[in-house]
Order: sequence, then C-alpha cells, then structure tokens
Amino acid sequence: TDFYLISVFFNHFSYFLDNFFICIFIKNNNLVMKKYFIIGCFFASFQIFAQDFNRTLHEDVYIISDVNSIELNFSKPGKYQVFEGFSPTNINWKSCYGIDGSSISLPRNLPRPFYAVITPAKDTLMVAERKLIINDLDNFRDLGGIKTKDNRFVNWGRFYRSDALNALLSSEFNYIDGLDIQRVFDLRSDFEIKTAKDNLPKNISYEHFPIFADNDSGMLQGLQAKMAKGSFTKADAEQLLIDTYKSFANEDAVKFNKLLHQIFIEYDYPSIFHCTAGKDRTGFTAAMILSILNVDRKTILDEYEMTNFYTKAKIEDLMKNVSKLGYGDKIEPAAIEAVMSVNKKYLQASFDIIDNKYGGIDAFIKNQLGFSDAERAQLIQKFTYKL
Repeated sequence: TDFYLISVFFNHFSYFLDNFFICIFIKNNNLVMKKYFIIGCFFASFQIFAQDFNRTLHEDVYIISDVNSIELNFSKPGKYQVFEGFSPTNINWKSCYGIDGSSISLPRNLPRPFYAVITPAKDTLMVAERKLIINDLDNFRDLGGIKTKDNRFVNWGRFYRSDALNALLSSEFNYIDGLDIQRVFDLRSDFEIKTAKDNLPKNISYEHFPIFADNDSGMLQGLQAKMAKGSFTKADAEQLLIDTYKSFANEDAVKFNKLLHQIFIEYDYPSIFHCTAGKDRTGFTAAMILSILNVDRKTILDEYEMTNFYTKAKIEDLMKNVSKLGYGDKIEPAAIEAVMSVNKKYLQASFDIIDNKYGGIDAFIKNQLGFSDAERAQLIQKFTYKL
C-alpha cells in the first residue's frame, strides 16, 4: 500500500505555528509517524476556538484601524483633545480634534499617524496603531506605548514583532521604509526559510538568528511515541508547548542573551524580530524585551495573548477547509486548537523556570541574559519615556 504525505495541509497552515512540524502519513487509514522532525508548523483547528480570543491588553486609548480610517477608543468616556502627527516628536499642535465620548473615528491622513491625546485629567498620552496593516501579515505589531512599573512608556517605533515576512509585497516597501526599520532578525530555522524567504527592502539588513536547529528533535520523543500509536490529545499538545517554553528559559537562554544584546545595543535603531507565526519564539523575545524595560508580568502576558486577537479571523477563515481532510478521531480537535493559539500558561512556564530556578526576572536578566543593573537602567532611560 502507498503512503500519502499530506504536505499540502501543513504548508497551508504553516503560518500559525512556530514549534515543531511532524510529517504524518496515512497508511490504510492509520496515522504513521515519519521518523524525522522539521521546525515550522503543526496543525490547524477543526472547530471554533474554545479559548477566549478577545482583546487582552488593557490600554487607556487603543486604536482600531483599516486602510482608510483610524478609530481611537477611550477606556473612560470623557472630553478628549486629539492632535495628529508624523511621529511622537512631530505633532501638529495647531489642529485639534475634540471628542466628548468614548471613541472618535478619523480619516487616515498619514501612512502611519501618531496621536497626542490630552485626557480629561490633562495628561498627554502618545498613541499609534499597535497592529500595523500590512498585506497578509496578521501579527506585525509595535511594542510601543506599553506602560512600565515606574509609570514610563515603551518608545513607539523601536521594537517591532511579526510573523514571517515572505508575504511582504514590493509595493509596501515605501511604507516599511517610512517606519525607519533598519534590521530584521529572523528566528526561524533553515528549513522554514528555504521555502519562505523574507521579502525585504534593499536598505534593510537581514540577520538570520535561528533559535531551533533543524535536527533538534529531542523533546519530541514522547510525542512521537504517542503519534505512532495514532493519538494526539490536548494534554499532549499543551505539554509540547510548555516544554518548548521551558527550554527558552533554560538551554536556549544563551541564544536569547545574544539576540537581545543585538536588538538593544549592537544595532541601535528600529528593528523587527520574527519567526513563522510570530507567537512563540517571537513571543518569548517580546516578553524579555518588556521585562528588561520593567513592564509588569501581567501586562507582558496580556500583550503576549494579543496574538489570539489579531490572528483569529485568518485562522477561522482557513478552518473552513479543514474538515475536508478527513482526519477522523485520531487527533483531538482540542489538541489542534491548543497549538494553533497562544495561552498564558505556555509563557508562564518560562517565567516559572525563571522564578524557581534562576531567582526571578531581575536575576535572570542580569545572570542569564547578561545585562547588569547599570546597563538595564540605561536601557530603561533610553527606550522608555515619561509623560
């Protein structure tokens, strides 16, 4: 009997998953494990998400936008004054939008506008689009504007996180250039890149920085045994991801040490870091950047889970064709859902290692990530601002 590699399925859904890709074959209607492992993707979901995919990051002002309009939403209704500009340092203070309510919809006057918002309490907040609108990139976002524990805010336009940039169109290069991004850190493996190379403007330098090696399959041995028997449960999926995040804080810490030093120090200008889906390797990187800049853990976890909010529509769209593949009951739909999305407990598994093994985030930043207290204080002053 013949084996049929269902590669079309995995290629179709590789956008979403950053972890481990296992080739499954079908023989006489039974699942058989191919004895090798590839980084990049996993499965898609057969059902509507059981997990909450609502907005998780609390912000005093948040933006909902499309190509034509920008909607500013205020957590507390009241009288606000809104001023628009090209950048946080280039605001037109002579033209004001007034609002008495909880939101205001404005035309998109600039490719990427920034807004100075004067609140009813007379504080001035700087806001911009967090999730940027770029063709087929559902997870390209700015870490700017996030509040720190000492009431500062992360600089806008300095740290961008994203999914893979192979779908970036040449027609969008001018927009990317307008963000003043100078370098891209690609966290994917060689295998992932082989079929989906980043498409970048010529003036952006490229740094390949793989977190996983293509042949690094040690943590999958238990999963392989289960899959060889034709079963893959939600518990299996969650344990795989938890083990992955534990490795980020353990054996992979030295890689993140080098990566973060390049992002913060060696390349002193706006940059993008990304993997395939922009959720796991990228999610941990973002969590460490925010930790170094003294953002509280709850906010970090909330920002991490925004991936679910931003990618929900595309996942649901792709899900429409999954039932045609005929997997039957060999794989639990809840297991597939678990690896399609992010869950706070995955990132929390990293923080548990950091707390219990390394003495907490401050000690981890100093000893494992290699930033002294003095260096960290300088980074906080440089990459955050105070109202």
